[in-house]
Amino acid sequence: MYSKHQQFGGLPPYKQTETDLIHSLKRRQKRWFRLIKKVEENADLRKMYPYNLDISWNPVKINKHGTLEQRGMDMNYLSIILGLSASIKFCLKKIQRDFIEVIPSDRGISEPFKIKKGVLFIPPHTYVREKLQKASAYKGFQDNELYEYAKKFFRFVRSLAPERYYPLLEKIKTMIDKRISISDEMLNYAKRKNLINRYNKISNKNAQILALHFSKKFEKDLKETKRIVKKIAIEENK
Repeated sequence: MYSKHQQFGGLPPYKQTETDLIHSLKRRQKRWFRLIKKVEENADLRKMYPYNLDISWNPVKINKHGTLEQRGMDMNYLSIILGLSASIKFCLKKIQRDFIEVIPSDRGISEPFKIKKGVLFIPPHTYVREKLQKASAYKGFQDNELYEYAKKFFRFVRSLAPERYYPLLEKIKTMIDKRISISDEMLNYAKRKNLINRYNKISNKNAQILALHFSKKFEKDLKETKRIVKKIAIEENK
């Protein structure tokens, strides 16, 4: 799905206007329906997909609830998921309330998330898709450009977030400060415990050992995140 039909599974390009966005959504729906008809000519497409926005699995998408859906981190610690959710929230809040214009540009490569005269600079879509997305999958923070991009994004977010949210952002801050992601932690543990063989493979048994180890850490993170979120809620209701 993701390799052969990027329109439904890949990172979508920026849309500068509502007209462009609606046009791309309609075009995507028509193409998806054509693909379905090739498999099952008598398929009841309206019954299968009552909402036009249900037919894609892009990393970032608009869903039927009218909200943005970020699908890239659903297998991580809850602290990371909520920390990034809050980060996205504060970014969009700043853009909306201050009427910031978001401009993809070459300047956004060297100075991402910099605001000047009401304009927020971000990298071109081609750079995000071809460089940063691939680097995040294959190299992570070992890629200097990706690391600098992540660092500048977090610096921007932290400047917008109220102090009571800082504990929720702490895990992300630690990752960036140490330049070690959760994936790096898992790989380092697997190597340290000799769970990966000389062919760079991991057996089912060793995968179980890895899963059990991090499931215990997940439970600890879950309890700590719950405590942090409760404290934030109390402070906001004062």
